Amino acid sequence: MNKILLGTFGLAAALAFSAGASAQMHHDGHRGPPPKVWKDNYGSWDAGWGARPAAPPRFWTRKGDWYRHVHACQVKYRATYNPRTDTYRLGKRVVRCKL
Repeated sequence: MNKILLGTFGLAAALAFSAGASAQMHHDGHRGPPPKVWKDNYGSWDAGWGARPAAPPRFWTRKGDWYRHVHACQVKYRATYNPRTDTYRLGKRVVRCKL
């Protein structure tokens, strides 16, 4: 009787552990870690630069150069640069980035 109970508990434990492992190991083939560099119509954006900016404003005509431009402005003007409006603050003035 003890052997049967021990075998039953062993089987139940093995099933419990394998069910947990299979739930953790499930991986959707269409999703994975985010790419380190995004390439699209706006240029290339490195994930190390921070969050990827939105599409360029309507006045921006060099669409393939947008990400390079945003990164250059972020580096030069730091926290005062706003990629949505492509402007930065200079004291009380708001100035368009021209890099």
